[in-house]
Amino acid sequence: MLKLLIMSSIIIIKSLIDIIEIIEKSGIEPKDIIVGFDFDGTLNLPTIDATRPILKRAALRDGALELLDYLKLKEMRSVIITAAYGAVDQIPITLGQMGIVFESSIFYNSFPNNSKTKFGLKYEQTRFKFGDVDMNIRQCYGIVSAESMYDKQISMEYILQRYNLNPKLIIYIDDGVVNVVTMYHHFTHKDVPICVAYFPHSKSHEEPNHEECLKEILHIQNEST
Repeated sequence: MLKLLIMSSIIIIKSLIDIIEIIEKSGIEPKDIIVGFDFDGTLNLPTIDATRPILKRAALRDGALELLDYLKLKEMRSVIITAAYGAVDQIPITLGQMGIVFESSIFYNSFPNNSKTKFGLKYEQTRFKFGDVDMNIRQCYGIVSAESMYDKQISMEYILQRYNLNPKLIIYIDDGVVNVVTMYHHFTHKDVPICVAYFPHSKSHEEPNHEECLKEILHIQNEST
C-alpha cells in the first residue's frame, strides 16, 4: 500500500501502475496535476536482441501501457523529460517501435508546439532564461530536454513557464536517484507540491553517487513519517 502525504514526498515504486493510486489518493483534480517521466530506464528498458546481440531494442517497463492509457483517459498533462538532448525528435520513433503511436498519445496532446513540419517531426529550440539559468531547451510536443541534459528540473520549469501552468501537484518518475533528489529539492524549495517516484531496475545501483543519494531518499522518507 502506497502512502502519499499532503506535503511533498519521495516514494519508491515497483510498477508504473502505482502512479495511478497516487493520483487517485491525492484528492486533486486531474487537470491540476502534471506527470513527468524520464525516458530511458523509466518508461523503457533496453534489452538485448537475441537474434542480433550487438543491437538493443527497447521494451516498455511494467505498468507503462496501463498508466499511459489512464493519463490519456483523464486528459492529464504529461511530459517526457529526457537527457537525450540530441535525440528529442527521435523519441517518438522509439515510442512507435514499442507500440505507442506518438500522435495519439498523451505526450502529443499535452504540450502543442511548432515541431510538426512537412518533413515530419523536428524539435523546436528555445533559449530559456530562469534565475541564473540561461540555456537552450529542445522540445518536440511533450518531449523536452535541457542543453545541460541532466538538469531535469530546468526542463520542468520550462514547461511550467511556457504554458503558464501552476499545478497543485507535480508527479515525476525516474530510475536515477540523482534526478529524483534534484527534482525533489528544486520544487520543495519553491513550495511547489511534488511527489517524486524512484523506479529502480537491476542496473540502477551502477549510477554514480547512487549510495549517497539513496541514503538521502531514505532520510527524506523517514523525516516525512
